[in-house]
Amino acid sequence: IRRKRNCADAVAVIERSQHMSAIFQSPLHELKSYEDLVEALKKRKGPLQAAGCMDSQKVHLLAEIGNETKETLPWQLIITYSEQRVREIEEDYRLFCPQVCSYPAKDFIFYSADIQGKALEQKRLRTLKQMSGQQGGVVVTTIGGLMNLVPPFQALLDRRLILEEGMELSPRKLRRELTELGYEQVAQVEGPGQYSVRGGILDLFSLTEEAPWRIEFWGDEIDSIRSFETESQRSIERVEVVEIFPAAELVFDEKGKEAAIRRIRTEYQENYETFRKARKTEEAFRLKEATEGLLEELE
Repeated sequence: IRRKRNCADAVAVIERSQHMSAIFQSPLHELKSYEDLVEALKKRKGPLQAAGCMDSQKVHLLAEIGNETKETLPWQLIITYSEQRVREIEEDYRLFCPQVCSYPAKDFIFYSADIQGKALEQKRLRTLKQMSGQQGGVVVTTIGGLMNLVPPFQALLDRRLILEEGMELSPRKLRRELTELGYEQVAQVEGPGQYSVRGGILDLFSLTEEAPWRIEFWGDEIDSIRSFETESQRSIERVEVVEIFPAAELVFDEKGKEAAIRRIRTEYQENYETFRKARKTEEAFRLKEATEGLLEELE
């Protein structure tokens, strides 16, 4: 009886949602300019300009256009002028479409700070993961968010780890792979981007998840995978498969690292000789000092 009531309530919510959606759509369909705009987008014509909307109306207009053109254009990219406006659009858009996410810009001033940098990278990686698992949706960002060079999207997907119960995998090999993916080994997991090892148990807090996982091994076999709370250490639920994304946007293996080092050395030699021939000794010294420090860090 309770299940039937819940189903009836769900149907009622859907019907009310459809009714409200029709109320929002009706005024727009009465405008010829809106119909012309949608028709042009379906035919992939552009660029197109729509003027006369207030800020509160823009999200409504974009949501309805996205709903009308989702078969032709499954993804929407909304570019705005500030991070504050990104958050406002994302919050408003969620009323019309739950498949909306934001892609923040890197902080150019404090990009190397651990707390700020990790929070921004976490948000960016969560958006990339959401994009990889959906056939369509909405991404909101700024001009600054589009200015950073990033690896190819497929390269990020290729570096994922898929773990499942019963899988044969050495804990030592898993630790090495997690370190290569940018995860930090700690005594006890407290935040995203960390993992810890205690005997045959490996705790891992993926950068793209809300809660960490506890992976129990029986020899070289994964016996169980559970999510748990960091404070109480209590299990939340048992899962069969988990998907682990890198803890950094830029990850590379030994082959990629060696190729990068070779390319840096080649470009360094060319520019160093250019400075020396031009008698720019100070510039040559600075270049040498910076390059040697970078290569030492990479190696």
